[in-house]
Amino acid sequence: VRFTSSDENILAVQSDGIKALAVGTATITVESKSGFTDTIEITVTVPPAIEIDTVVDVKLDENYEIKSYSFTAPSDGTYVFSSRGLDADPFVNLYDEEGNFTNGYDDNFGTHFCFEYDMSKGDVVYLILNHYGNSAEFEFSVAKKATPNMMDLYIPEGSYLKFENNTYYVPVGEYIPFVISFDNLGVLASDYY
Repeated sequence: VRFTSSDENILAVQSDGIKALAVGTATITVESKSGFTDTIEITVTVPPAIEIDTVVDVKLDENYEIKSYSFTAPSDGTYVFSSRGLDADPFVNLYDEEGNFTNGYDDNFGTHFCFEYDMSKGDVVYLILNHYGNSAEFEFSVAKKATPNMMDLYIPEGSYLKFENNTYYVPVGEYIPFVISFDNLGVLASDYY
């Protein structure tokens, strides 16, 4: 089987697949030795940018639709990428600015992903969101990892705090004031869910 592109500047055929190089439209043709030929037109677009501390509503249809987003780090630090919602089991693949696959993040048999990624100011990553099952609706957000200290936390109604290796994850949402002391991490708030 041989693959060719009508415009290698937009879609380049490589040994391990087809790589999108620039915005535009190109046609990929597949040809077999027996003479079977088929084509597909592919349009490469710039994925919408997700801003820090903004919740994005994601809806994926029954045809294994995917959504892509870009994120640019506004400052040096560790960023937390997470999803939440009912009746959805999403996962994400992360790519660097050159389009190289960095890692895939799932939930280890749970229903939503939550992962950390170290970035420098101006670094760009691309996130490809997908899901298990027929269709999915969920929320997706990016937050900068905070340093634990005495502070008010913002916790959405019906959500919970997750403590893991002295790190806390708090989704963006409705303000419910209460104070947690991190002097004895995990002693307080461990039963708030």
